[in-house]
Amino acid sequence: LVDCVACIWRAEGVAGYFQGVGPAVTKGAATNAIRFLGFGQLKRLAQGPAGADGTPPPPLATWQAMLCGGIAGAVSAVATQPIDTVKANM
Repeated sequence: LVDCVACIWRAEGVAGYFQGVGPAVTKGAATNAIRFLGFGQLKRLAQGPAGADGTPPPPLATWQAMLCGGIAGAVSAVATQPIDTVKANM
């Protein structure tokens, strides 16, 4: 391990330790943003509108929350697949 760290330091300097972090961060940010926003939109759709007097809609049942999360996760995985491919081929 020490030899590997020293070899990277000699060949590329500090930047060598962070090579490839850009695509990984981009994929993580995009995946989480799509998943978070998608879950929120699906949750609002499943709950229905707020009451006329301003009361919030009822909470989701467990199965509804799991379904919304599963759909949001699947959409985020498909949408960020090209970024993941670039990251894996670096």
